[in-house]
Amino acid sequence: MSQNSIFQFTYLCPKSFFELKRAVLLFFAIGMSLSGFSQLPNRVFYDRESINSADSNRWQLSLRSLGFTKNNEYFNPMIDGYSLFGIQLNPNVTYTLSENFRLDAGIFIRQDFGAPGFQEIIPTFTFRTNYKNVEILFGALDGSLNHGLIEPLFDFERVLLDRVEQGVQFRFNNNRIDLDMWMDWEKMIYRGDPEQEEVYGGIRLNYGLSETDYSRWKIPFQFILFHRGGSIDSNPNPIKTAMNLAIGLEWTNGKNEFPGKWELSGYYLYYRDWNFNGTLLYKDGNAYYLNVMRHLRHGLKIMVSAWRGNEFITLLGGKIYPSVSSNFKSPYTVDPQRTLLILRIMHDIDIGNGMVLTTRFEPFYDFSFEKFDFNHGLYFNFRKRFDLSRR
Repeated sequence: MSQNSIFQFTYLCPKSFFELKRAVLLFFAIGMSLSGFSQLPNRVFYDRESINSADSNRWQLSLRSLGFTKNNEYFNPMIDGYSLFGIQLNPNVTYTLSENFRLDAGIFIRQDFGAPGFQEIIPTFTFRTNYKNVEILFGALDGSLNHGLIEPLFDFERVLLDRVEQGVQFRFNNNRIDLDMWMDWEKMIYRGDPEQEEVYGGIRLNYGLSETDYSRWKIPFQFILFHRGGSIDSNPNPIKTAMNLAIGLEWTNGKNEFPGKWELSGYYLYYRDWNFNGTLLYKDGNAYYLNVMRHLRHGLKIMVSAWRGNEFITLLGGKIYPSVSSNFKSPYTVDPQRTLLILRIMHDIDIGNGMVLTTRFEPFYDFSFEKFDFNHGLYFNFRKRFDLSRR
């Protein structure tokens, strides 16, 4: 890398730097002007269902469904513009043997509207056990957005297109530490297979520094490791091993009640390719990611994000962030010093009886190509659990 990473976020040309400042102030003013609204985190997409000791010796049926439509109006040489439109269904039968052990068995079905048949039909099985502050899962994981990773490390669209993760997961939680470690065996191979095996591993650690009724400080650490290879396949491609890392500082002030609360966060991100044969364009890179979020009323949350990437490549992250193109028509486009400003308007409406309606509108400005693009989405989340033993 050609420059010292400590200066790369601020070392912009003067024109771009002042444009960034003006755009940040403009988007922030828009967010502040929308008084009278409240919040939407990714929590409505979580599938975590930890063991409840009160359910011992009970059979239960869990129904989870997601209807989604997301339209990416992107006219940028770095990313594709496309639409996602479909539905997911995940019925799940659980039996809680004791307060420390549960078995889950179900099926995950995804259908994309306008396409024949089903795009995914995946049986899911999970052994789940806990002891005090530790929880261990084997089989289908509490994965995807449940990991709580920032979007440059984990793309929101994976909950729509690649939701099921299978492997092993370890979680630990106490007053200061919230830890999630997992391994997702993405692709299995057998002797002579033409494909290579693919494995993802990750760590998400939140360490609480201080907490009061109205204020909280924490240090987040996030790590993604990807490996593609194997020794029994017939694929001639080289082994690929790479990682993404993020460390930051987060501050939350206030409560959800009016006048709402603030969330400020800043992250330093690092990317590294350990392959000696240059499977990726850049060997390493870094980035800075800054966020200001305002919780208002009636289910609305406003967030302004600034991104500055220097030869940074994401392994599982959102497609707008990398310095290399994912565009089908211009795959060789690069943007070594990638600078973005993003506004997110997110609305969450609890309809009741297990149904939550989510809307999102996310325009962003790309300073390198001097373009405004945006995406918008509509999501119906349904969660319901029935006690079969009583019935």
